[in-house]
Amino acid sequence: MDTLPELSKTGPGRAAENEAFATATILPALIAAQNQDGGWGFRAGLNSRIEPTAWTILALQQYSNATGAPDVAQRAISFVQQMQLEDGSWPVAKQIGRASCRER
Repeated sequence: MDTLPELSKTGPGRAAENEAFATATILPALIAAQNQDGGWGFRAGLNSRIEPTAWTILALQQYSNATGAPDVAQRAISFVQQMQLEDGSWPVAKQIGRASCRER
């Protein structure tokens, strides 16, 4: 898309441009896509899963001072903690095959 900056490019001014884009566009989209249970699905509107929730928590760490990010991250961490099984692992989603990472 023409409206997305090339986040992989570096140089004078690029870091500030990338930061502004992430804060103004990506962060609000992540916050809006969070499910009621605190997690994220593989796409907006799908059931929460551990993997996309964990990746989103990692992304939110960079923006821990941004408006709304700490509350959103805490809800996500609570989701991950609640989903953890007694043996320390997390459940496999029923809709996902053993060798697949796509929801059917």
